Amino acid sequence: MSKKYKLTKPPVLNNIKTVNKEKNIKTNNINEKSKFVFNISHFFFLISIVIIPNLYYKLALDKHLEIRYLGLALFVALIAFVFLINKKNNKSSIDVNLYKSPVVLLLTFYFLVVVVSYFVAISKSEALYEILKTGLYLILFIYLLQFIIPVEKSEEALVSAFVVLGLIISFIGIFQLSDAIKEHGFGLKAAYSVLGNFAHKNLFSQVLYITFAFSLYGIYYFADKRKLLPFITAILNVTIILLLMTRSVWVAMFLSGILVILVYFFILRKHIPFKKLKKPLINLSVIFGLSFLVFLLFYVSGDKQEIKQHIAETTQANKGNAVHRIALWKKSIPIVKSNPIIGVGAGNWKVEILKYDVTKNQKQKMIVPRRTHNDYITVVSETGFLGLIAFFGTIFLALIQCFKLIRDSENENDKIFSLTLFFIISGYLIYSFFDFPKERIETQIFIHTIIAFAFFKFYKLKKSENTKIVTKKLKPVFAFIVIFAFIATISAIARIKAEVNINQVYGKYRNTNKFQKIYDLCDEANSVFVKLTPFNIPIVSIQAKSMALMKKDKQEILAMYDLALKEMPYHISTLLDIYKIYMQDKEYDKAEVYINKAIEYAPSNILVQLEYIIFLKLKGDKEKAWELLQKYDPKTKNATYKALMIEFLGQRLVDESKNLKSKRLLSYFSKTLEAKDPLIQIYIDAVSNNVSFEKQLYYQAIKEVLADKIQENDFNNEIDSIIKFYDIKF
Repeated sequence: MSKKYKLTKPPVLNNIKTVNKEKNIKTNNINEKSKFVFNISHFFFLISIVIIPNLYYKLALDKHLEIRYLGLALFVALIAFVFLINKKNNKSSIDVNLYKSPVVLLLTFYFLVVVVSYFVAISKSEALYEILKTGLYLILFIYLLQFIIPVEKSEEALVSAFVVLGLIISFIGIFQLSDAIKEHGFGLKAAYSVLGNFAHKNLFSQVLYITFAFSLYGIYYFADKRKLLPFITAILNVTIILLLMTRSVWVAMFLSGILVILVYFFILRKHIPFKKLKKPLINLSVIFGLSFLVFLLFYVSGDKQEIKQHIAETTQANKGNAVHRIALWKKSIPIVKSNPIIGVGAGNWKVEILKYDVTKNQKQKMIVPRRTHNDYITVVSETGFLGLIAFFGTIFLALIQCFKLIRDSENENDKIFSLTLFFIISGYLIYSFFDFPKERIETQIFIHTIIAFAFFKFYKLKKSENTKIVTKKLKPVFAFIVIFAFIATISAIARIKAEVNINQVYGKYRNTNKFQKIYDLCDEANSVFVKLTPFNIPIVSIQAKSMALMKKDKQEILAMYDLALKEMPYHISTLLDIYKIYMQDKEYDKAEVYINKAIEYAPSNILVQLEYIIFLKLKGDKEKAWELLQKYDPKTKNATYKALMIEFLGQRLVDESKNLKSKRLLSYFSKTLEAKDPLIQIYIDAVSNNVSFEKQLYYQAIKEVLADKIQENDFNNEIDSIIKFYDIKF
């Protein structure tokens, strides 16, 4: 009896089918994952590059900064949350060597330096703010490397996003310029009022510089009709950059352009013949030609003398803004020396700089510097040379990597794209020397994105085939990012709320007697994330002053002022307020402690010096007080100075009147003393004529009182004999 055998497929075929099925499933999963990540990447470009730089909140004092910080924090939290709940991404293949690379390590090291600097910072709230910002940028950088740049067409998405951004902000600038022309006419006044949506025309120009570079690449990269949009954007970008006359960006564009030309002739010319660049060069000529034509028409139609003066000041370090900036740079040297390794604390330059006498009086207002106008000095001051090496070392390294990509890449598009990044990064390094792009959220989003693209392309080019690929669970990482971004979001909301409240204090209640309302608004503004107003005034210092005006308990007021000094110990207004409280109660010994501190920190500040003169006068040292008072320009327009001069000069006039024989001169002295203001004019004349106040006083008196006895021509000859006749002694 024969056995019945059931026909079966060969085991090998079954295995092959199973393997193929598994491969198909795996491929489908990869495609779905790629599609998901690609969609998220587009969302990233839309949010971080196009939307965040356009966020605006009119109720804040700085209508652009904190709202964009909030936008970045929310974006990071949202992205992390999406990946946290997406089960397919709980595990992911991670190229370990990617995160061991110098650029990533340097950025991470910079974040750690900022964290450590918190412990040496006076203002902990500002240091915490910098920690959160720096952490968000690092998360953004890692996210770019892991989920965006590796996705196909991410480069195209990047360029498209910047072209769209450039077009949007250019139109905003044009609308602002048209309104300014209606008010000021053509010329510098109109151009200087154009801020775009970046708080300052210089920052506006810096962003336009970046979008211009990507627009140029878009003209090269996009096909057919798609070239039109970047072409229009490039023309608008350059036109506005020229009109705004932002010298730092002009210098950056010129020097970076020279570098690009050198790179082409020494490296790229071998791979891309000059003939091939004929059309791009024609496009570039048209862009700059049209832009320069608009520039000439705009300024020729305006005040020509004004523009000549502005151009002349451009090359002079002793005029214009250059004077103020150079003074700040010099004053920052002691800050660097005080802690060269780790700095004085992230975000704390503006606190420490007050220790080195940079406050000044301008129209009776205390001017407190907020920034160095030089990011290199800011970074080295706040985070020491370790921070400087880490932060700017990252950017320099990215620049070098772009150069190597241009040299070694075999793909023409990669070479041109790397050249674009090279142009942007070198420009950023140049205008960072004259401005503060590091402070602005949008420029940091841009530079971290650009560095990430440069680094990833370089890494892929040099990547070893034996790179170890490992699988890691990312869910805990995303959970940490969500928590970190959540804290950053809370801090952003707190800072926006503080700005809104402080804006009300200064805009609505400052000149009223509603001190309780001011106190309450400051109380709402004050938080662990915010201790200083955007004017660098301790919030509790404003509260303490409000309490003093409400006649609250003296000890409570002083306790509030002590809190203010802990946050900003060198704040001159706070020191003077405490000094005045003790002076009111005639506690001269305690008052002297605070006026001496104020003099120590701001010896050349007129407000401090005048208060010190008052202190000396009340203490009884009138001779020293008068000696200090005479050091000022007699034409100084300050109410306190004027009052002190009238008091001292009046006393000198009274002293001279005691032994005066002439009734007519005594009558004149009496009227002069009663009128008060002529005393200052007599003193000004005395200084001008290089004679004593008393002698000038008699000259003036004799000239007016005895004019009927003296001929004008004989006045100078006769005056000495008349003075002798009246027995006038000086």
